[in-house]
Amino acid sequence: MILVEGKTAERKKAKGKCLVYGCNNQARKCKSFCNKHEKESRKEKNPYRYWYGILRLNAKRRKKVFTISLEYFIQFCKETNYINTKGRKSGSMSIDRKIDELGYIEGNLQILEIGENTRKKYTDYGKYLSEFKESPIDISDIFPEKVPIDPDEEVPF
Repeated sequence: MILVEGKTAERKKAKGKCLVYGCNNQARKCKSFCNKHEKESRKEKNPYRYWYGILRLNAKRRKKVFTISLEYFIQFCKETNYINTKGRKSGSMSIDRKIDELGYIEGNLQILEIGENTRKKYTDYGKYLSEFKESPIDISDIFPEKVPIDPDEEVPF
């Protein structure tokens, strides 16, 4: 973030505007930045705390158990280099729960590439589909009356 200086900063502060160069958004009450740049500033100052908060909010949104502490998360990130390898593109890493039902608890976290994590999600679903395919539906269960089919008969469509 590039901050404005001098008279421009004084003028923007007097109007209650964000002090980031090129931003005309209203600054938060008793702050120097708008919501967007306040968030960006917090991410730069302490990325571990920021991403811990994001993970906790997402777990709450998805109604998952979340009992890990900030200290554990920082240690986990430093051991796995998570903060530097996270992202949304292929090849980036994401936090995965080894056993999904347990939620975010100590010892249940691992780092997986985003593609692997997605495949893991659908592999469980794929197991369900393969079990379903192995036990095919017998059509006579649905239509118990037998309809004779004459191969020489014309179909009226």
